[in-house]
Order: sequence, then C-alpha cells, then structure tokens
Amino acid sequence: MKLSSVLCGVFATLTVAFPKEYLSFATWGVEGYAKDNPIGITTGGKGGKTVTVTTAEELVAAVKGTEPKIVKLKGKVTLPSRLKVGSNTSLIGVGLTAHITGAGVDVYHGDNVILRNLKITHILDNDCITIRNSTRVWVDHNEFASDINQGPDHYDGQVDIIRASDWITVSWNYFHDHWKSSLVGNDATFRDLDFGHLHVTYHHNYWRNMGTRGPAGRFGHQHVYNNLYEDFLYQAIHSRSDNQVLVEGNVFRGNTSEALSTYGLVIPMDSPNTCTCGDEELDGYANLGAKNDWGKAGVNITQKGNFYKADYKYKLTPLKLVPTVAKLGAGVGRIWIFPEKGDTRPPPPPVACLSHIHISKANDTCDSLALEYSVSSAEIFINNPDILDCYDMVEDVPICLPFQCNTYQVKENDTCTSVSKSLGITIKDFISLNPWIRNDCGYFPSGTITLGKFICTTPSDGLYNRTISKSDPADSNYADEVVPRPENADPAANPQCGRWYTVEDGDDCRSVLGQHDMSLSLFTAANPSISPINCTTSLIPGQAYCVAPTKNSLPESYRSPAYWRQGCYFSANQDFYGPTRALTGPRLSHIKPLSISSCQAYCLSLSLPVFGLRNGDTCICDDRLRMDSRPNKIWGCGSLCGSANGVCSPEQHPIEVFSSQEHLAVEYVNIGCFESKKEYVLLEKDYIYWRDGTLEECASFCREADYFALQTNYYSSVEQHNYCVCGSQLNPSIKKLRKEKESADEKGDICRGEGRTNIYTTNSKLLIGVIGTIGICLIINKILNRIVLFKSSTTQSWDWSKEIVLITGGSGGIGSEMVNKFSCRNVKVVSFDILPPKGTLSANAHFYKVDVTSPQSIHEAMKQVRQEIGDPSVLINNAGIALGKDILSCTADQIKQMVQVNLLAHFWLVQELLPSMVKQKHGHVVTIASVASFITIASNIDYSCTKAALVAFHEGLTQDLKHRYNARDVLTSIVFPYWVRTPLIQNLATHSTFHDPLQEPNDVAEAIVDHVLNGRRGDLFLPGYAGLLSGIRGFPTWMQEMIRDGKAGVLRETSF
Repeated sequence: MKLSSVLCGVFATLTVAFPKEYLSFATWGVEGYAKDNPIGITTGGKGGKTVTVTTAEELVAAVKGTEPKIVKLKGKVTLPSRLKVGSNTSLIGVGLTAHITGAGVDVYHGDNVILRNLKITHILDNDCITIRNSTRVWVDHNEFASDINQGPDHYDGQVDIIRASDWITVSWNYFHDHWKSSLVGNDATFRDLDFGHLHVTYHHNYWRNMGTRGPAGRFGHQHVYNNLYEDFLYQAIHSRSDNQVLVEGNVFRGNTSEALSTYGLVIPMDSPNTCTCGDEELDGYANLGAKNDWGKAGVNITQKGNFYKADYKYKLTPLKLVPTVAKLGAGVGRIWIFPEKGDTRPPPPPVACLSHIHISKANDTCDSLALEYSVSSAEIFINNPDILDCYDMVEDVPICLPFQCNTYQVKENDTCTSVSKSLGITIKDFISLNPWIRNDCGYFPSGTITLGKFICTTPSDGLYNRTISKSDPADSNYADEVVPRPENADPAANPQCGRWYTVEDGDDCRSVLGQHDMSLSLFTAANPSISPINCTTSLIPGQAYCVAPTKNSLPESYRSPAYWRQGCYFSANQDFYGPTRALTGPRLSHIKPLSISSCQAYCLSLSLPVFGLRNGDTCICDDRLRMDSRPNKIWGCGSLCGSANGVCSPEQHPIEVFSSQEHLAVEYVNIGCFESKKEYVLLEKDYIYWRDGTLEECASFCREADYFALQTNYYSSVEQHNYCVCGSQLNPSIKKLRKEKESADEKGDICRGEGRTNIYTTNSKLLIGVIGTIGICLIINKILNRIVLFKSSTTQSWDWSKEIVLITGGSGGIGSEMVNKFSCRNVKVVSFDILPPKGTLSANAHFYKVDVTSPQSIHEAMKQVRQEIGDPSVLINNAGIALGKDILSCTADQIKQMVQVNLLAHFWLVQELLPSMVKQKHGHVVTIASVASFITIASNIDYSCTKAALVAFHEGLTQDLKHRYNARDVLTSIVFPYWVRTPLIQNLATHSTFHDPLQEPNDVAEAIVDHVLNGRRGDLFLPGYAGLLSGIRGFPTWMQEMIRDGKAGVLRETSF
C-alpha cells in the first residue's frame, strides 16, 4: 500500500458527533408533560427485567402485561397486526437496526410507556403509533416515514393521541415524507371525553416534506417548542375546536405554506370526509412564547387563548441553533451518544466499520487503545467523532478502530528529524504515515498532547486478522456452530456459517451490516460474490447471505479497500458564508458515529471514488474534486468563521476529502492553446514538474496551483517527454493562439505541434476575470430588462388553486421534477410524454400519453384535458432530445425527429393553447431552451440549431402578443440551463473528457417552478453565471473560437 498524501493540520479535525458548542442545548432525558404531571415521571420499564427480541412473535409476547420490563428490539420485523403495548414498558430499538413495518404500535388503556429509537414506516390502515385512553407516554428519538406522493388518504397518522390520553411528550423524532403527521384529539363526538385532557409536549422534532398536522390539536393543550419544520405543504401547527397551543422557539424553512393556524376550517387534504370544501369546526386558540422564525410561511391566529406558559421547567435552545440541533439530534441512532449516568447497556457498533469495534470502558484512553491494538492514537480520535477527549472517554461508546500499523511512542524532546532518523525513513514519509502532522512538521510533537503519543511507523495494512487475542473483546460477528445451508443461499457464500440472512427488496449493504453488527470486510470475506466497492448493487433480493461465519472458516486475512487522505477543502471563490461545494454529490447525514471507513463504504456503493466528511456527521460523495476547491490552511477542517465567535451553518464547514484511488480526480477547464519558444509556460513559486504524467494525474498533482499544463519538451537532447508543470502565473513571453495554423491531429487535438501547449485551470475566478467587465454590464442589463418587462404588462393575480400547468416531457429529468414540485404545492399539473412516469403521481398530477411531434395527437389530447380537468393557463415546453454526434453521423430521420421535438412541437402546442390565454388575457408560455442556444460545440450542431431557433421563437411570440393580439398580460419566459444531470447526458458525464459542472434536476426544476409561481417573465439562466455566455456573439472572433475550442473535447468520446 502506498503512502497516503498529507492531511490538514491536527486542530482542523477536532470535530465531534454533536458539536461542543451545542452540547449544552441537547436534552436527552424526558422533559415536558411526560416528566412533570400530577401522576409522576414517566419511567417505563425501569427496574424490570430486560429482554432482547428479533422476531415479530417475540416482540408481541414481550410487551404484554403490566409488570415493569425493558424490551430491546433488534432487526426488522413485519407485524401481522397492531402491537398492543402494556403499561410500565420501555420498548427501545438497538442502534440503527430496529425497524417496524406491516402494522403499527397501539398504547391502549396503558400507563408509563416509553417508545424510543424505533424506525416505523409505511403503515397501512392505521397509525404508526396510536395512544388512546393512556397516560404518561414518552415517544422519543424515533423515525417515521412513508410516501407523500400517495396522497392524503393512503396512509394514516404517524403519532396520533386520542381518547382522553394525557401527560405525553413527543421529542427528538424525525418525521418525513408523509401526509398527516400527528393528530391530538378525536372528532366532536368525543369532545366531552377529551376535554380537560390531552396535555402534550412536542419539542426538538424534525419535520421534513410533510402535508399537515405538525401537530393538529382538538380539545387539549399542546406545548410546541424548538421544532424544525421544512417543506410543510399546508398547515404545520393547527389548533381547532377550542384547543389551546403554546408555540415558541420553532423554525420554519423551505416551502412551508402556513406555520400556525387557529382557523377552524379543516382543509380537504386534512379532512376525514370527501367533501371538496373541507370540514367546518370551531376555531382554536394560540399563544406565542419565545420568538419563532416563521421563514416564508404564513401565520393565521384568529383568537388568543390563556395558555401563556407551561407549568413545568424546560430549557429552550437559542433560535438560531434550532436547525442544527434538531437535525443533529432527531431520529434513530442518537440516544447512545451521551449515555445517562449509571446506564451501562452497550450501544450498537458504527455503520459499516471496516475493522474491529471496541466498546469503551472505564479508564480507556487513546493511548491505551493504541497500545492494545497496535494502531495510531491520533487515528482513533480523528475517525471517531464521539470521542470528545482522548484522556477522558465516555463509557459504552462504540469505537471503530483504525487499521493496524507498527507504532512508536513519542518521547519528550522528540522531533520530526530525530524520530525519522531513528526509524530509518525520510521526514516526508514520516509525515505521510501520520498525516495530521503538517508539511513543515507543525503540530509535532505538540499535537500529541491532544491526540495521544502513539504514531505509525509503517503503512496501515488494512488486514483484518481472524485471530483474536485474549485482550480482544468478545466478537459477536462470529458464530460458534454451523447451521444448515438454506436452499436460496448464495452459491459462493462460505458454507461454514452460523447465521443466514435473506435479502429483501429495498435492502442495502448499510442496513444489512447494521442489522447484524457486521463489518463490510467480514461480510465480503464470508460472501465472495459481494464486491466491497459495489456492495449494494451486488446484493440479489431473495438470496441468502452469511452474516455470521464461524471463526475457523475464513482465510488468514483479507484486504479492505484502501483510501488516500487528500486534505481539508473549502470553496475559495464563493461567498464567505455560502456552502462549501468542494464535493456536491450524494450525501449521508446524521449516522453516528460516522467513520472514514463507513463513508467510503457508502460512496463506493454508489461507484463514486471521491468522498469527504464535513462537520463530523455528514458524508459527501462525488467523482472528482470540484472547481475552486482550495486547501483550508488557516482553520483546517474547522469552521471558516470559527475565529469570529459566530455560529456558522454546518454547510459552511470545510470538507475533509479522501479518495479510493491514489490520484484524486479534479474538475478543471482549458483556458486555451499557447505557443512558447524554449521556456516553460508557467512561472512563480508553485512551479514544479515531473515527466510522462497523464492529464488527470497532472490535474491532481497541481490542484493547489492556479494553472497547470502538460508541456512537451521538444528541445531536450533526449527523447521528447510530456512534463506536468504547475504555476501561479502565466509566463508573459508566451503567446495565446487566436487562429489555428494547422489542422487537428488524428486525436482531434488542435494544439499539437512544436511549442504549443494547452493550459488548464481549476480556478473559475481566472475565467471570470477575462470577461468581468462584460459580466457587470450584463447585470446592469438584467436590471433594466426587468424594469422594461414589468412596465410592459399590468400586475396579474394568480390563484394557484385554480390554475392548470401543462408540462411536456414530464416523465423524466427536469420535467418529472417540475411535475412533482407543482403537484406538491397543490397546483393541478398535466404531463404530456410519450413514455409513462416512473413512479406514482399524486392526486393532482395527470399523465397523458402524447406524441408532441404530431399536431393531431396534441389536439386530441387537449380535447380530453379540457373535458376532464380544464384549460391550462401555463404551458412549459420542456420536451427535448439530443444526439451528440458530428454532422456526418446523423441520419436524416434523426435530424427530422430532433427538429420536430425540440422546435416544431413548440409551435403546435402554442397554437393549441394560446387562443384561450389571449381571450382571458391571462397565461404564461415557458420555453425551455439551453445555453447551447449561444455556443455551438463540436458534435452538437443539430441540438444547438434547434435551441438557437427557440430564442427566435420566444422573441417572436412575445412581439405577437404585444403588437398583434394586444395581450401583454400573457407572460412569456425562456430558460437557458447549462449541463444538468438528466438521463439525457447521464452516459456523457461518466467520460474522462467531460469536466463541466453538473446541475441537479431538482435544483433546476425548483428555480423554474419558483419563476412561474412568482409571476416572473423574461429569461432565466441556470446557473446565473451562464448568462455571461449570452453575449458570446458580440465577442471578438478570436475570443469566440477560444471558448468553443475549450469545449472541443466534451463530446469526443461518446454521444448522448
């Protein structure tokens, strides 16, 4: 294994699972009405016997009766019917494994019940948890989810509290992707029974992508504080039927419609009947305590009540910290982070740890563990964010151990020079073996005060040895006896196995490993058909795999995936307080503890070799390090604004970047072809070079420099070589070629020949500086454009409950995202596409199979739409196709189809819908064009021609509406997206010649939907800086060609 590259400084890595500045605001014990009430504190099964169950049958039997008992659920169970939980019971999930499906939990005529750390999802015909006729119930640190796209009546509630239940606390739960969340109180027929009861506390819950009821209350008293709400479609908190609610310290984000309402009308989406007008009830009451952050959401308090203050003690989290505290603390897998004093139950191991697990015990230190396991003490601290102090560890915390190496204990007066000399290695290798040490030997030996005194003197070999010494803890991953091999077993699986697991649809490696407390390396060793790099995709539903081999059944050792540390990065040219975008791909958040190995396992399961850790709790994947990423040498991996004593969003923290490949892939752009004589093209202090490297290797090697190039030395006395050169400045004597004097070579490269070199950059600021003046002019022009467009029409009112949006190409990519976003906002939306949608559409989204190249097909479909739904007032022409072929490779039929879909379909649809818009003097036509409208690159002639024609189409349509139809109030807009990660270019983006930044379809769709819903008109460039390219036609010819030449290789290797 080669030596890893140098990591950032030691103090850059001092992040923890729950940041130290937030510790004082975390409340892990019971609070609120479940604690302070006339009956007594809720203790559940405290003092009773403890039993662990793994099957539905065992669970049903264990929770019966009223004797005190603690029931620990391990693994996934599918309940055949409602689970009846008796009094004096604590039902607690083990780690991240406890998952209940099939049927929900019913606390009926019970008292003193605790439900914690359970994942309950997709419960049909009833609630996830129903509390009825019960007292003193604590619902804490659970996760509830289903599928919001199924509509309001497919699933019932998540936590419903009814029938005179009292003294309840609902805390630190993660509610998401569901319609009706939490109802307190039955309908009017139970008014006399419920009135005077239903005292419920809701605190530090995290609601995301919900419909209603967060909570909705009748007849009782709810204290709602320090909760985070993101994207509530309708009412988040609803008080009705004489209910009293005290609301304080909550935060509302995203597209939440109404944060708080006391209006008695129950909207149809929350109504128990089918009346389209909803249900009429009496108004409720609301009082506001500590300040709330309403965001963009509305507040509708029709009457204030007398519930001004809760009659118990509680601790409010500062409002600005609520989003961070709620996201970090809510959900499963959190309750073991800070065990209560005297609680010695062992927590679950980390997810997908690739080495051994050690459960911390009294007197453990980083040094004692390093000595016991022959590992680096610094690696123990860095890889385990739950360790707050190397010399004062919390007991019963799972620690993912680093891979083994030969170690050396640092002594007083040791230096880099003395240690490396005594070991017989270079200082550079010594630092590479211990990457927390800076290049200049900074933090050594002073860093050992914090990180322990044991350092590595050999590379970590990543070998998982099956031999367990007497000092090793008991390892439950192994079985003592072999059980019969099931008929559906993986043929390649080791037959010497003591436990088998059959994979179900929806399982991934993370859930399988977590459920069976198993490391990824042991799992792949026991099941050789499973790829450690693509674990999840290797799983076959219905096939059984070994999840507990016997100790003597495996080879002596096997290697786990290697990784290389690349350093801590931030986005150098972005807003100081903007999010760090060094990596922008899929992410895994809030898994505790989140080790380097578990992050690598997650990203490799997605076939993404670059991964990073941010803020100790978020793993981000990508295929390369993004533009403008620079090492954070001042604050390391801590917050960029950590020195300002301010609180930063976790999104602003630098990312500690790793790679599963030795060379880190880097995003870069070509700034042009340059000609030099006998000198190197780059200068200044970063100037370094080596011989015969590839362009990707050179980009990785020079990622901290402003420029890099592969320059051929035609002047050497020996054979010509390509040298990788890095520098912070262009050599002033070199000349940029404005016009190529020679034709391209057989590889299509137009910058080959003696003295010619392509120069690249990873710094977008250098590109923007070339046309910065033009950019300023464009911004001014944009402001003037909006002024003129605003004056060209009267102010329109849009009632989105009555409008109908028609989207072409609505079954995939951006179109599918727009359909979902409009329908989630309760806007009726019609999708025209030749292909059916991939998923189930919500109730207010309608699909019609239409060939948009056929005027007759469009006309017939519109007749049906008008009969069944109505006349659309918004048309979004989104359908489009692309080939990515050179002109001689396109057939006549392909070119004809592209013109029909990308251009002519706009004519047919506008001719069909425009008469109604003109008559009503109300409507909006949105044309989805492309940045390719302005810049045509090689192998993209057909696509660019059709998109350029759409500019003329949009301009002409706007003029006709103003001057021929006197319909200035019919809006027109045109959208110019840059590259978007859609099925259209999914294949293209995987090739080595494609380096441009990719936008996500969700982000593009969100911008378009926002543009439409806010009644804007005109052009929309995505991202905004793409608008600079709209002026390319006015650039000097040499500049136009330079820009186009810089994109010549984008479509070289593949077509769409």
